[in-house]
Amino acid sequence: LYLGENGKVQEGKVAVSSGFERLDEAALKHAIRSWKFEPCMVGDKPTACWYRMNFRFKISDEKGR
Repeated sequence: LYLGENGKVQEGKVAVSSGFERLDEAALKHAIRSWKFEPCMVGDKPTACWYRMNFRFKISDEKGR
């Protein structure tokens, strides 16, 4: 994920696919649209940076098992 100086996700790339292109795309779009992190810092100054994040998708039935 590429984080702007304000910590908001500005773009992203899928390094390793889940095996389902639509799931990969949906997760990436959601991150860009909705997520915000503490910004990367160089000394005491916020800076834009790439941040690698790993996900594990788990599908369960409607009872949450």
